[in-house]
Amino acid sequence: MEAVTRKHLLATGSSSAMISRVRREEYVDFTSRGIYRLSDSWLATADAYLLRGGSGSALSHRCAAHLHGFDGYELPGHVDLTVRPGSAFRKKPAVRSATLSSDQIVTVRDRPTTSVVRTLLDLGRFATIDELEMAVESALRSTNPKTPTDWNKQLLAGLIDAASNGTSRNQQGAHLRAVLARRPDGCRPTGSPAETRALQILRNVGFGDLHRQPTVSVIDHSTDRTGTFFPDLFDLRSYVGIEIDGEGYHLERIAQDRQRDNLLGEPIRILRYDAKRTLYDRASIASEVAATIAVRRTQPWPAPPWTARTVAGSLVLERR
Repeated sequence: MEAVTRKHLLATGSSSAMISRVRREEYVDFTSRGIYRLSDSWLATADAYLLRGGSGSALSHRCAAHLHGFDGYELPGHVDLTVRPGSAFRKKPAVRSATLSSDQIVTVRDRPTTSVVRTLLDLGRFATIDELEMAVESALRSTNPKTPTDWNKQLLAGLIDAASNGTSRNQQGAHLRAVLARRPDGCRPTGSPAETRALQILRNVGFGDLHRQPTVSVIDHSTDRTGTFFPDLFDLRSYVGIEIDGEGYHLERIAQDRQRDNLLGEPIRILRYDAKRTLYDRASIASEVAATIAVRRTQPWPAPPWTARTVAGSLVLERR
């Protein structure tokens, strides 16, 4: 840890005079009486608060979100701490909780931290619903972008249980329930922060029912071409797919995508956007996608000679 108590220093052989001299001559900050930070880092501050909180306390809320690596919390900032009701630490950033149990505390980077489920529930105290959705989608996401089917279904079940629990009838629980209500049953998580932003942009113009990374297989018997892909977002009523191309998009990946788009060109309309545009060009993205979907929804898809069927939850498009 990057913080230490005076009691620990004395127990390990340091004298009071030595501690005083080090505090005068070297950089050793202190956050409260008898607790010293060994540096000015964010983790040192977190460690000092953990020592101040006492037994059973844990880094939580935005602090835990950063440690867990949730989207939107990539940079360290706030230090939030949840403490037991009996803790002597009664000032901010301490949050007193009688519901924090030992099974809701895990170890992250050698520090007691609220679990993923508890953290996502607690984030509703500070995060907007959109911000919380960003965090939830990243927590559910597969660690391998090439296998979006391997997402964390067990975590989703835990979040549903936590949000419906009787002890969650507060702002935190309400925000988590609102995020979960946005997710169609069995829907996979988005593949990136930019995809979540795109989904939020399109939801605001009436297209909140878009599927995230569904499995779409195309079989063209007339040309003996086949392919399977996972569009970032997909509208089942218009067969419009939205792809968000991230930073560092390699030329070979672009070539592969063009070949795939050519295969899909007849039954599916693909719209592509650079990830950065989801930050600064939200209105034009919403307008273009909305117009394309609206026009195509007036026509039957897929159009002959293509046919569609669902196999084990996957969409199969076929032309004979």
